Amino acid sequence: VPQRLGLADDTYFAFSSDHGELALLSTSSTTRCPSTKESVRVPMLMTGPSIPASGESENVVSTIDLCPTFLAMAGLQERSDCDGEDLLPLATGLTTDSRNNAYACFTGTTLNTSAYMLRQDNWKYIAYVGHPSQLFDIANDPNDIVIDFKDSRIPVENEPGDIGTTVEI
Repeated sequence: VPQRLGLADDTYFAFSSDHGELALLSTSSTTRCPSTKESVRVPMLMTGPSIPASGESENVVSTIDLCPTFLAMAGLQERSDCDGEDLLPLATGLTTDSRNNAYACFTGTTLNTSAYMLRQDNWKYIAYVGHPSQLFDIANDPNDIVIDFKDSRIPVENEPGDIGTTVEI
């Protein structure tokens, strides 16, 4: 469509969602929470100048990256009050290096507690308020079946303001 409309050389198109959709893909859960990839995996597609049609990245990105990416697409200056990182270098193939982590939280009624997830590289750490934390090696266990780490030394008694200061993977 961009080519047919004469927009391919100077227009970007982006598609994403606010969270993943279960679509009953997980056999372990039918409710949304950060422990399932079907809940937090976000579709993100981009096309535009210098973005290869067959490009794909395994890097972990987040919707928080959309603001700086859209600013870069528009040729505008980066803003200090805009978290995230510009994904254009990753999308265009200029780099494979990125922050490569994402954070999600869930405070719904179906979980009976709050949960905080940090995904970094091939690891997913989940902290539950009042319950043991979990660490999954998703490269070797994509369905999160084997809990690699349970450590009551890092309990989450209160909802953390910044899980990054609580946990280092």
